[in-house]
Amino acid sequence: MVDLEFTGEYVVPGKTPYATYQQHIGRYIFAGGFVKDKVVLDVACGTGYGTRHLLTRGAKRVVGIDISVDAINYARKKYSNGEGLDFVHADAANLPFPVLTFDIIVSFETIEHLEDQGKFLAECKRALKSGGLFISSTPNKKISSPYSEKPINPFHIRELYPEEFRHLLRQCFANITLYGQCDTNLVKRRIIRAGLNILSAIPGGGIIKNLLRKVIFSQNSDLSVKNSEEVTNEIAEQTLEKRYKVHKFNNSAVKTPAYIIAIAEKKAGG
Repeated sequence: MVDLEFTGEYVVPGKTPYATYQQHIGRYIFAGGFVKDKVVLDVACGTGYGTRHLLTRGAKRVVGIDISVDAINYARKKYSNGEGLDFVHADAANLPFPVLTFDIIVSFETIEHLEDQGKFLAECKRALKSGGLFISSTPNKKISSPYSEKPINPFHIRELYPEEFRHLLRQCFANITLYGQCDTNLVKRRIIRAGLNILSAIPGGGIIKNLLRKVIFSQNSDLSVKNSEEVTNEIAEQTLEKRYKVHKFNNSAVKTPAYIIAIAEKKAGG
């Protein structure tokens, strides 16, 4: 078995923090509702746990691709290239597949890692059959890095606000529907930020500020690795906590999702 450590870039079975794991499986559970009897491509599949889940939900065939050789080798060893399941080393912006190959393309937490986001979407459109679905997710910049042009996450190149994500998708797809995941209370967030800014202006307040940041972070992020390899291998909706489920998109002055999920359609003949 190829061994991988959790660095924050991929979900690694048995090594990923519980909250992160729940976020990722929540998206795959959502996508699993659309794949029955379909030929599916999972772009940036990472270690392959979600790719395998899509096959268990009745997909006819699922191909997972990733730019990381280590991740693909891990997926092949752990889940094997069995009947209806393949893992391929490939670049998301240069898909090694003919036109009109897939009924559905799934790509979670991918677009923010790419320099040429338009080219990536054009490649997905090319590989999709007419009427096919593109199911994608990305962090909501309104939550992930609202006060910074450069993403806080070192693995990200460009993060998007909801309206920016929708605009990009419209360049290649139609009938776009947005969903949300992990809703965040913006009022509470602003109050906390204002309090931390006040502390910054007080002599000695920086020490208190840093302590509060740690307390707030520990309360809102479960960093324990609760999920065993066995749980990670069997993604089940009944094990998913409500706060991590994908739901109707709500982007108000009070509440907005930390992650945006989109379903977009390739027009027939497009």
